[in-house]
Amino acid sequence: MPVEPTTAPPTRPDESTGPAPADAPGRPPVATLPDPRERAGHDAGPPAGEQVAAADQATRAAGAVTTLSAGPRERVFAAADALAAEGGQVTVATVRDRAGCSNALATEHLRTWRAERAAATADAARTPPVPAALTQVVERGVGVLWREAVVRAHDTHEEDLARARVDVEAARTDTLLLAADLDDVREQLATARAEAGLADARADDLAARLAGETTARRTADGAAVRSAATADELRAILAARDGEVDDLRRRLAVADEARAAAERDHVRADEQVGAERRAADDLRSRLDDARAEVARARQDAAVAEGDAQSARVDAARLDGEVQALRDALREAREQAVEAERDRAVQAAARAQAEGEAAGLRAVLSAREHRDA
Repeated sequence: MPVEPTTAPPTRPDESTGPAPADAPGRPPVATLPDPRERAGHDAGPPAGEQVAAADQATRAAGAVTTLSAGPRERVFAAADALAAEGGQVTVATVRDRAGCSNALATEHLRTWRAERAAATADAARTPPVPAALTQVVERGVGVLWREAVVRAHDTHEEDLARARVDVEAARTDTLLLAADLDDVREQLATARAEAGLADARADDLAARLAGETTARRTADGAAVRSAATADELRAILAARDGEVDDLRRRLAVADEARAAAERDHVRADEQVGAERRAADDLRSRLDDARAEVARARQDAAVAEGDAQSARVDAARLDGEVQALRDALREAREQAVEAERDRAVQAAARAQAEGEAAGLRAVLSAREHRDA
């Protein structure tokens, strides 16, 4: 949950505000103005550089409440600020252990932290002390402005987070719908494979019938040898049957080619499903990235507007990708419908061939009975 800024109650004319609240983690430190009463009671106070350094330590120590979901830079800065505020040694090893990051990241970001700290101290050392009267007036005005800015920033941040949550939820819903569509495609492919298996069985049965017809032809050849009177007629019948068998063989070859084409269509459909699965995985990865951006937006109220805009852009991009995936799924379904039409045509051709073969067998059986 993001840390909500708190506002101080209004001060009476005879009072002055205390130190300004610490900024959110990851923002530049804001030096607090000294209390005029402390200035009046302690003329020999610490130098301005030490005051800014102490304020910088307090500000970064307040930012140490960030969890491990923050970036490595923020965690290293928070750990270094906390160690400095505690009076401990700020080294690569101590910062690495407290921030929970690698030695290389701790070294890199600790070098940046030291440079920024030295620059802040140097700038503060060059700044002359603020007059007590001006400090009191500025503190009162800044306190009012600060409270109004915090309230407005908090309201804007909550609205942006709500919009970002709606965008992410919509993207998640689109992903679930896409996954359901992919399951439907898998079921359709399984049905197509089952139908292809039935077509193979029918083709094998047709081949067996052709073998039976060949055997019948050989029997007819023997009958022709035994019956010289009907030899010419039997030869004509056998020639016709040979033509019919050849025609059936050609039809069987056409059916085999159609079956091979259907198998190639199945392979292409499987490849397309794999591509859609990879696209869905990529979409999930992008959703995880969007969630990470929302988490970063919760950690930094000052940059909420920029993060929310980025989340909306990502959501729009994801919508486009989801639409592209839906188009690809529609094309896959159309290809499956075309393959189904091809299988229907093949089934009709096989049925016609079987009917013709049955008619031929009936004619041959009638002639055999008549010859007998």
